[in-house]
Amino acid sequence: GTFRSAYANDPRSIDPITATDTTSGDFRRLVCESLTDRPMSDPTRWEAVLATKWDISEDGKVITVELRREVNWHSFRLPDGTPVGARPFTAADVAFTFDVVMNPKVQAAHMRSYYEKLSSWEVLGSHTIRFHWKETYFKSLEQILGFEPIPRHLYSIDEKGEPLPGADDPRNSPEFAEAFNKHWSNKTVLVGTGPYLFSEYQRGKFVQKTLNPSYWGERPFLEGVRFLYVPDTTTRYDKFFSKNEIDSHSLKPPKYHQIRTGKKKEPRLDSENPTAKIELYDYPVYRYVGWNQRLPKFQDRRVRRALTMAIDRSFICRKLMYGTAKIQTGPFFQLGPASDPSVKPWPHDPEQSKALFREAGWTLGRDGVWEKTIAGKRYRMEFSLYIYADNPVYQRIADHFKRFVPSAS
Repeated sequence: GTFRSAYANDPRSIDPITATDTTSGDFRRLVCESLTDRPMSDPTRWEAVLATKWDISEDGKVITVELRREVNWHSFRLPDGTPVGARPFTAADVAFTFDVVMNPKVQAAHMRSYYEKLSSWEVLGSHTIRFHWKETYFKSLEQILGFEPIPRHLYSIDEKGEPLPGADDPRNSPEFAEAFNKHWSNKTVLVGTGPYLFSEYQRGKFVQKTLNPSYWGERPFLEGVRFLYVPDTTTRYDKFFSKNEIDSHSLKPPKYHQIRTGKKKEPRLDSENPTAKIELYDYPVYRYVGWNQRLPKFQDRRVRRALTMAIDRSFICRKLMYGTAKIQTGPFFQLGPASDPSVKPWPHDPEQSKALFREAGWTLGRDGVWEKTIAGKRYRMEFSLYIYADNPVYQRIADHFKRFVPSAS
């Protein structure tokens, strides 16, 4: 059968390099593949996918990867309907992808920051590639093995099948970067090596994935995956619980709380004859406020800590997330081996927050907003907090934020 799901927004781009949203990631899943994968059952272990073997030097600065042979990219069509058949996946595709990511003009800053210490990469054979790091970096192997390559023969041509300007130097050419950033395929075409083909995408309507009959690996159980465009949260809820038009639905914390406490009854969850069930599980994802350190007002760590201590994160977890969230102490999954349980989160301490502001040279103005002169310019601790506007939970968190930081808009 076909697994049915829903999505709320059409991504600006679906290519693996410039896309930054979760929806495009859902679209790519099982269509595109990374060099290796980490199973949810044991995220400390690497499983071979497009890479079959890898070796890292004792100093951690040289990584050599052997790629899987007899793997083909999916076929696709140019805008005029001209078919482009399946092509072999090779080390040249991996090298090309790194060239694209590291081109400073390509809209991939969110990825490039992880590779600042990567100095070079070289193709040693049709299915062998080696990476050189400038210095030992604890995430070097993770950043290589978790990489998701793209097909060179697609992203180096224009809509007529002709080479993009600068395609002979994708690492450095600004002309290539400009053409890549607005590539003709990045709205509706997705080409990978995975078990499903990205067979049809009608923006604002649906996405259809179908089985790849030439997949190199094990055949999936499902014939296809279909995403329906359903922008409204309430409508998505009804399509799952009332109309049975989708097969999964992520509950927001308020709805989860209503169902769990019995304030809202759903026939599909009937204890005697259930047709659905709710699973609450730990997921290795965290949310955070990213202070823009390009702004002078946020460059002092004491200020950032003061803002953190001004917010009652325990209240957010308990009351706004209804116990489905935990306070993070860093970027590591709390149940994973990299997380240090001895590290405790900064407490909610308004008085210590004020003390840190004063220690950093800030003074309270008459209207209760902190002020400071930095490099001859007067700054007020006023700022905008950007959130996902379609998520009521984030709106409640933002309202809570304004309560404790009145100058946040």
